[in-house]
Amino acid sequence: MNSTFADLPPTALHLIDTAIASFHRLPGSAIALRYIRSSYQDDPVRSLVELFLFIFAVRYLLAPAYSTSKRKNVPLTEDEIDELVDDWTPEALTSEETTFERTENEKRPVITGPAGPKAKLAGSGRMVTNLGSYNHFNFAAKPELIDKGISTVRTYGVGPCSPPGFYGTQDVHMKSEADIAAHVGLPACIIYAQSFSTISSMLPAFSKRGDVIVADKACNFPIRKGLQISRSSVRWYEHNDMADLERVLQRVVKEGQGKPLTRRFIVTEGLFECVGDMVDLPKVVELKLKYKFRLILDETWSYGVLGRAGRGVTEHQNVDPTQVDMIVGGLAGALASGGGFCASTNEVVEHQRLSAAAYTYSAALPALLATTASETVALLQEQPQLIQTLRENTKALRAQLDPRSEWIRCTSAPENPVLILVLMDKHTSDRNLSIADQEALLQDAVDEALANGVLVTRLRSPPMAIGTSARDAEREWRPRPGIKVCVTTGLSRKETEAAGKTVRHAITSVMKGRKWQKGVTRDHYLAAQEPLYTDVKITAYSRFVKLVDTLRKVPVVSTISPQQRLRWFKLSDAQLRERDIKHLSLVLDGSVDGQRITGAALSNCIGAVARKCDNVKIHLTLNGGWPRWMSQLEKFGLSNVTELTLVLDEAELELDGSWRWTATSPLWDLLFCGSSFADLKKVYVNTKKGHHQASIQDSVGRALSHHDSPVEKATSKPAVPFYGLRRMEEVVIAHSQHLTPNVMGSLFGSDIIPQCLTKLEIVDCPSLHALGHLTAIAILLHRALQLVKHLKLHLCRLVSRSSDSEVLSHQYTHKLDEHPEEHPCNIVRELGKRIQHLDLALPFVCSNIFPPRSKISNIFAEKPDYPTISRNPVDTLPARIKAAGCKYRRLICWHGICRDAHKWHDMRESAVSIEEDVSWELIMGRHMGSWHVGGCLPVRFHADDELSRPFTEAEMEM
Repeated sequence: MNSTFADLPPTALHLIDTAIASFHRLPGSAIALRYIRSSYQDDPVRSLVELFLFIFAVRYLLAPAYSTSKRKNVPLTEDEIDELVDDWTPEALTSEETTFERTENEKRPVITGPAGPKAKLAGSGRMVTNLGSYNHFNFAAKPELIDKGISTVRTYGVGPCSPPGFYGTQDVHMKSEADIAAHVGLPACIIYAQSFSTISSMLPAFSKRGDVIVADKACNFPIRKGLQISRSSVRWYEHNDMADLERVLQRVVKEGQGKPLTRRFIVTEGLFECVGDMVDLPKVVELKLKYKFRLILDETWSYGVLGRAGRGVTEHQNVDPTQVDMIVGGLAGALASGGGFCASTNEVVEHQRLSAAAYTYSAALPALLATTASETVALLQEQPQLIQTLRENTKALRAQLDPRSEWIRCTSAPENPVLILVLMDKHTSDRNLSIADQEALLQDAVDEALANGVLVTRLRSPPMAIGTSARDAEREWRPRPGIKVCVTTGLSRKETEAAGKTVRHAITSVMKGRKWQKGVTRDHYLAAQEPLYTDVKITAYSRFVKLVDTLRKVPVVSTISPQQRLRWFKLSDAQLRERDIKHLSLVLDGSVDGQRITGAALSNCIGAVARKCDNVKIHLTLNGGWPRWMSQLEKFGLSNVTELTLVLDEAELELDGSWRWTATSPLWDLLFCGSSFADLKKVYVNTKKGHHQASIQDSVGRALSHHDSPVEKATSKPAVPFYGLRRMEEVVIAHSQHLTPNVMGSLFGSDIIPQCLTKLEIVDCPSLHALGHLTAIAILLHRALQLVKHLKLHLCRLVSRSSDSEVLSHQYTHKLDEHPEEHPCNIVRELGKRIQHLDLALPFVCSNIFPPRSKISNIFAEKPDYPTISRNPVDTLPARIKAAGCKYRRLICWHGICRDAHKWHDMRESAVSIEEDVSWELIMGRHMGSWHVGGCLPVRFHADDELSRPFTEAEMEM
């Protein structure tokens, strides 16, 4: 080393010697030196590579995971951030509602009150037979259970508000679990708060990724969600096919040979929710024992209805429940409670208390429902005749449907109280009905049954799993569209059979209707004879019945000649639809057909026309005698009437004291509630005055004679919301003394905004007093001027003990001084600019009703910018102005100017000096002359010239 470093200074040599000596003192230093010498002599490149790797490793370990000194984010300004937020569109949580779903949701009935055997529908208030509820034993109306539930709520409250593992478990829960376990015949039981979450939470608690589950293809949606959450390997077998089940089990066993042992389950239902048939449990248990699988049995729909004491499929098919590893059941169906349970061994149950998500993280079942479950289980054991009665009613209802109907068949087991009705295969194939067509057809049958007083539901297909591709959706098993009919012991055998007949006749009516006919139909038959009429007007009830019979009649094809058949096939569907009825005007007179017409018959006939003729618009006119019909229509709605004209006979209405037009009269509810007339858009209410009645002024006097003074205030009854106003387009009420301020408040003072309303006319209604009801009139003007384009409001002339108009003017002025915001003239001035046609008849008016004056003051000033209208000597000027689309105002003043009754010249000056392109007609009284000032003038009118007269030939030649 001295020869090598001889040229170095002594200090450097000393440092090198010290470093070498220190290195030699390290343990293993001799081995490292020997390795370096040998590798350098044999392969010096290797030493360089190893040195590079050593340096790289040290650099990699000491380097940070990412650089914190450099910012990779692009800085954005506030405007750019707002723009990105506005452009971002979040993904929808649910799929967009289809047209069929939207129509179905609009027609879906809503039940008010308890869902018993007889249920009351919201809106119309009709009582219908309820065959759409799982209240099989009518436990929901049992007085003993109601009293027990009330006492439980008073003792334990409405809910524990905590998971069972925290402090949500109460003594009633432990008692219910013990009662259900003893009833099923297994050692232990656990209760969940939701029936849906029971099986969907229990499956992931036992089956994990890598485990195998063999399930029936017809399993319900909760089972499918549980399989999806478990992330296990799922193998499907054909529905209720034991041979295919054994084939799948053999394949799973064969594939698992030589691999680590995994958990393997068989999952099936007792009564299948989507099909209604029953599992072959003895065969499933045999295969389970043969191939060493665990069996999970879902008895959500069979527990409580099968077996002598309602224990389910195990009791019904004489299977020892201990041979089933886990039995899952529901308490929300036949037991009239809530939640679900899982019965098994103690180890299985205790495992779920820590591993089942729905049990661990959800609030416990309310004590009320737990007590109800214990009580209903005890009732089923103490009164086995309940199940026997249910079986008899099920048999009676099934006898009215499956054997006797030529259109549908029942897929449910004979003991199943939930009947699933599907269309026969021959009809779906002959008519080439797709799945969507079958759903729409069965929905029409459900609507037809509801119209005849029986509530049933349509079987809904479970939604597709998240992430399912279109190809997988085509191969996935889907239930057939069907109707679900639920049997209950709350109805007698006779009532059950009558309901079954109604459902059968509803299906037959829909299947024989024109809408779902294929091939040679009534359309072809009528088209071969003569073209159909698109506009029909019927003025007699007997002719209307004949029209309905004609539309319902199915032609006899064998009686039609070959030439007519040739004409059928030359007509396209569009040509057939052009021959269909588009507008039906039905005029019924109570004096002629009053004894023959009933609300039920009228509802059935109009419904039949609407079903046979798509998109038909029906205009119904009822003349006299209609209060009795309308009282019956509270139970039968007319959902296809778009226009309704009511002509009230005052003399007849006064004799019928049971049906008065008061502020709370059900007639207003029928017209505007939106349920009895679901499609109503135009309403016309008028009063037919006979020769025995006095003039309208006398009617006003009689109406005011009931008040202590002419300035009596309206009652402060709260407004009733009329939801039907949302669809209204035109409302006309004339000469009705029962249009009170309370009704006005319900129509125009509520939160319901009639956004579609374009025309409103209220004419000569004596109950609207210009002095006593000024607030209601102001509310009407405020709302109407903001919504409609055509407003006609004619208030009656004031009647006073004194005929002096100055006295009435003084009272009216005093009223306006107290409430200036209710001045009609000020309201019209502020809000009347956007309205197209305005026709007002007020007791007093003033110049405030006109916009501010301009520089023009000559009444005959030229207005060259005004558009002209067509000249027709037959029409009057107001009609021509409206037809041309120009703005028109008519103002009738009964008594004079509200501030000074003698300055009509100032009124005309204010009207003529406006700058708007508006035609004004000013009338003082009925026969005191009129003036036309400004507007669209094809000819020049002079003062005091009546606008209502037709034009002369000389004027037309100008």
